Amino acid sequence: MIHSSDFLRNLLNAILPNRAAPVLARVIKAHEGSGKTKYSVDVRVLKLGTLEDTDQVISEVPISLIWAGQKGKGLYAIPPENSIVIVAFIGWNLAYPFISGIWSDEYEAGEFKKGQLMITDGQGVKFGVDVDALFMFETKQQSMKKILDKMCDVNAEIKTFGPPPQHQGRPDWVQKVLAIKNDIAELLK
Repeated sequence: MIHSSDFLRNLLNAILPNRAAPVLARVIKAHEGSGKTKYSVDVRVLKLGTLEDTDQVISEVPISLIWAGQKGKGLYAIPPENSIVIVAFIGWNLAYPFISGIWSDEYEAGEFKKGQLMITDGQGVKFGVDVDALFMFETKQQSMKKILDKMCDVNAEIKTFGPPPQHQGRPDWVQKVLAIKNDIAELLK
């Protein structure tokens, strides 16, 4: 008589002979650029529990895109080397691996609030949509909101002189506008 676990194993082997459950792996090389298999990584499979490297390397594993579309549309973020990723297999078939995500125990989330969509480089550059501010773009030194606030304040101080139709801005106002222009140029480089 066959034990139930043996029966199940034999049945799975008959139905899915090359089956593979998702595994954790360390990124060892990133591929970048346009074209097929360019948005992929080479990974080294890790032992569950200890996260020790194994000898198994899977090359050119495609990375799942967020909001992917035709003709290169999508949000791209290549995991850096040494990142721990989750490698899943389409139909549990070893021939069809893909990166399904980043292992959540191995990264630090950036600062964000409920309801925000935040894209950040982790070094201080943030781009996002916020439930409070609607649109956000900032670097370590500047934020779009602060620059626009400053621009509004300066515009509120606009004064002209001379009778109509001749109007000129005050020279100090022109200097303030040029300073704002420089702030925006620094922010949008």
